[in-house]
Amino acid sequence: MTTATHPSPASTGTLPLSRLSPLVLLGIYLIVPALALFVMIDYIATDLVFSRRIAFDTHLMLVASLLLQAPHAIASLFTFADREYTSTYKGTLIKCGLIGLATLILILLVGDILLMLCLIAYNFYHQSSQQAGIAAMVTGNKSRLHEVWRWMSVIIQLVGFIALLANNNPDYHMMPDKKLALTIVAVLFMACFAVVSVIVARQSKTAMGRLLIGAQAVMLYLYVVMYIINLPLLMILAPVVVHDLTAFAFYINHNTNRNRETRFNYFSRIRNVVPMPEYVLTPLVALLLGASMFMSGSAEASYFAIVAIVLNVMHIYVEGKMWKAGSLHRKYTLV
Repeated sequence: MTTATHPSPASTGTLPLSRLSPLVLLGIYLIVPALALFVMIDYIATDLVFSRRIAFDTHLMLVASLLLQAPHAIASLFTFADREYTSTYKGTLIKCGLIGLATLILILLVGDILLMLCLIAYNFYHQSSQQAGIAAMVTGNKSRLHEVWRWMSVIIQLVGFIALLANNNPDYHMMPDKKLALTIVAVLFMACFAVVSVIVARQSKTAMGRLLIGAQAVMLYLYVVMYIINLPLLMILAPVVVHDLTAFAFYINHNTNRNRETRFNYFSRIRNVVPMPEYVLTPLVALLLGASMFMSGSAEASYFAIVAIVLNVMHIYVEGKMWKAGSLHRKYTLV
């Protein structure tokens, strides 16, 4: 997941810290052309019959969410099996537990499906903010226009997801004149987004930064196209994959650097028993969890869903704290 190492002020021992290559971050966006190619081939071969078989199924969405998000969520949990981290983040971890309890109570009051949909909607904000933040690191650009670009990305994903829910609700119908007006607004907004993306890309201080801005913009245009041709799960697939693989790469980079000389983390000592690198072990655990959920009955799947939602909410809260500038996690992560 990382390239050759480079000296860094963050290095606390004789060995320099490993730097996460921007090429890895850019390579993750290959899911975008791969997905576009898949849909094009399916359109030519079957007129999208195969793609449309992947219906808007809540249970399948939960399984996909668990499979895709679990590797980086598990990797993030591994970081706290460290005495210094437990002490530093003690207040955050206590609040995290309270948030988990509150989430569980909300599930009992409003149901897991409604809360899951709200969580997915919030995840789009979380994902867009993460990718925009990483782009700012690589481009060296933290201008006001970059912030505008970030919020435009958030709006595209949130509005698209809300429209997706409306389209798949049999009780929802929109008048033709309102639909036309919204379509015009959407076209104008996407045109403005293209202009802002070009300007922000040109402001980048690095060529790799320009490519990352372009890749994010193209992904969001594919997101809109998937909505137009009504492929719900394929629509949300690229943003979720990009977010989770990017986060996973960051956690692996952090965990490798933190424990490169001294194994501070208790989980890192598992390698003495299980000779398996973390970037293999954590996805394997995630696959086992996902397979268990997929093969379980409806009652068991419901319990899995509740656990997945609670842990996801807790993870998002903690992740928002651990990657702030000056944090202990940032000290051991280099791009």
